Amino acid sequence: MKPLSELLLEVKADAPPPRYGVEQVVAAGRRRRRRRNTGWAIVAAAALAAVIGVPQFITRADGGPPVLPAVPTPEVSGPVFAFRGYSAGAYEAGDASWLYRDYSGAHVYRAGTQESVGRLEVYRPGVVPDEGPELGYQQNRLKRNIMVWKYTDDAYAILTPDEGSGLTEADLRALADRFNPGGGRAIRIAYRVGYMPVGYRIFEVISQPGAEVNVSNVTLRNPAGVDLAFRVGMRPGQAVQPECRENGSGMTTYNEIPVEDALCVLPLAGDRFLQIDGGGLPLSEVRRIFESTVADRDLADEAKWYPVDEAFPTSARLGTG
Repeated sequence: MKPLSELLLEVKADAPPPRYGVEQVVAAGRRRRRRRNTGWAIVAAAALAAVIGVPQFITRADGGPPVLPAVPTPEVSGPVFAFRGYSAGAYEAGDASWLYRDYSGAHVYRAGTQESVGRLEVYRPGVVPDEGPELGYQQNRLKRNIMVWKYTDDAYAILTPDEGSGLTEADLRALADRFNPGGGRAIRIAYRVGYMPVGYRIFEVISQPGAEVNVSNVTLRNPAGVDLAFRVGMRPGQAVQPECRENGSGMTTYNEIPVEDALCVLPLAGDRFLQIDGGGLPLSEVRRIFESTVADRDLADEAKWYPVDEAFPTSARLGTG
């Protein structure tokens, strides 16, 4: 599976107008690689719970890659990572907001605004990103300038500017130098699930309270690579009724999208709803998941949401393999 960094660049031809953010751009990329598409993006959304030291850069006089002194690889406490947002000059990185199996990530903003100008990806210790082990300011395989560094002796991080963002090498170096792993908030979702079929484990998460899209989404994957997805959607001005549908059973009643997999829909407050896409499971199993799901949290109040590692059965917790 390609990392988010490449997916975001590959979909430039399909990119929506600038008023849309990373989530909608990724939706275009997902359409290319997933048969099942219900019109929303699932971006790997995230948080990271390791408590480790602050890396210090030694910048070479020739402007070469920043070099870190040897730092032991930290012990990772639990499978879900988090890091805290921070500022560097005219820019600031947000708290980790998406999670993929191998890394977590956050938007980079112009200071004091919600204008996204890039993204930060923080990889698990021991994972070498597809960009490779070369450190410093460089071009990735898609000819985008990026900054790659190690925040410990066995863990990488990557900063990638958005096209036209104006982020310079100096800006990226400053952001990299100020990165402080650990200390972030635990990722939470707005619902909890009591039943999950054997073999499915959390694979991707996104948590953005108050957002219009990708508010609280989770994808689980089985060993065969088949996805089962929980997605919070919105039908402005219209209440959604609960329903379950077989695959191939025509259009859903709430978003007029063909049903390709068995699915169930759970109404939430206002015009929001939670859709469970079965990913090839029989309707009886999807209905069982649906009946075990409790969605009783205010979508605007993340403090009352469920920690993602407590919101699913133990067998479904995030895998690292």
